[in-house]
Amino acid sequence: MQRNGEVYGPLVLGFGRLNSYKQLEELERLSETLPDWFYIYNPGARNSVPKSVLNKGEHLYFVAPD
Repeated sequence: MQRNGEVYGPLVLGFGRLNSYKQLEELERLSETLPDWFYIYNPGARNSVPKSVLNKGEHLYFVAPD
């Protein structure tokens, strides 16, 4: 999250874990409509969708050591 200026987020919306791909698509659509300084935390779904932070509809994935 390298930016010059202020960044707001990541925002946690209280989903816990995603229950469906529909919820993920809704998060992506919401993220696309927000300003570029707004980040949303995606909690992921066990064994199917990795955790990430969304910015302008793009997933920024966490890097974990092997």
